Amino acid sequence: MPGNIEWIRHGDRADWELALADRYLARKDYLRAATYLFEGFVSRAVRQQGGDITRFDDREAARKLAQQDLPDAKRLARLRNALAHGVRPSDPEIKRLLQDEQTLAQELRRLRKALFK
Repeated sequence: MPGNIEWIRHGDRADWELALADRYLARKDYLRAATYLFEGFVSRAVRQQGGDITRFDDREAARKLAQQDLPDAKRLARLRNALAHGVRPSDPEIKRLLQDEQTLAQELRRLRKALFK
């Protein structure tokens, strides 16, 4: 399939993760879409804060700060956690999103647009 690795030829890690999120969302692979969307968001936050994108401590600090300041970042993290860990979320809104594929896809697209302006 041509272009399968085209995403890695341009940009940096945050761009690559976002490109992968877009690909997985288009394929309806919501777990991977949410995971890469979240990781791309964290990578971009680290870059904006001048940290090292490969250092766990820098990523963790950027994630915590972003989730404090941006409700959509916290929502994406909760959604990713629910999908990744396969546990029933305690947040009723996240639970509602997971019950309908179309609503979930729509929310992931909304979060992508809101967090990557």
